[in-house]
Amino acid sequence: MISVKALSKVLTDNVDGKLILRWFITTPNGSLLAYSTPVDMRELRDQVALISMTWKEQLDLREDDIDDDDHDGADHFEPAIHTMTMEFENRNLLVRHIQSNMLLVLEGGVPPRRSRPLQITTEGPDDSRYPFEIESDGAHLAVNGATTARNKHEEQPHGPGSPTGFSEASTTTSVRRRNHVLDIHRRKLDAMSGVLKAELHKSHFEMPADPEGRFF
Repeated sequence: MISVKALSKVLTDNVDGKLILRWFITTPNGSLLAYSTPVDMRELRDQVALISMTWKEQLDLREDDIDDDDHDGADHFEPAIHTMTMEFENRNLLVRHIQSNMLLVLEGGVPPRRSRPLQITTEGPDDSRYPFEIESDGAHLAVNGATTARNKHEEQPHGPGSPTGFSEASTTTSVRRRNHVLDIHRRKLDAMSGVLKAELHKSHFEMPADPEGRFF
């Protein structure tokens, strides 16, 4: 067995109130297992519900793609998604599949930025890490069809001295800053998931299978 109290303490000890706002562990169906404190439970439960709904939607899309491609050699025990990133205007949510029926979630703070629509990026077993490193020329990067930035100087007809050129330079800086913060969040998620997986393995803990979502 695992100690929920001990898990919550580990999560709480790794919150800084700025870049790392919150950690929690949940099932894909939205049952909270552990979380960092202090916490606004109403806000947290709303967040859990959003992640649960989005995870299921993205998983369905992935599994439909796998069925369409008909990969004979695919490992059906491998999760179709192991990481999901949700980029909001005022925060990032990173979700990691830890083991069957268990998700680790990091809520990360971001610097002030322009209003933008929600962007969701998922990673499967064969996908590249997101975010990629930004190239020196500010080239746009894409994964799973989601574009993280679109700022190549050769695509712009205006020079850097024009208002449009200044705007593009400002946008490039903003994109780099945004992806730098997201990269920090990703590194933190990778580190924490490694710690948790090691502890779960050491304690021989395995979440019960619940494919129909009856219990979790």
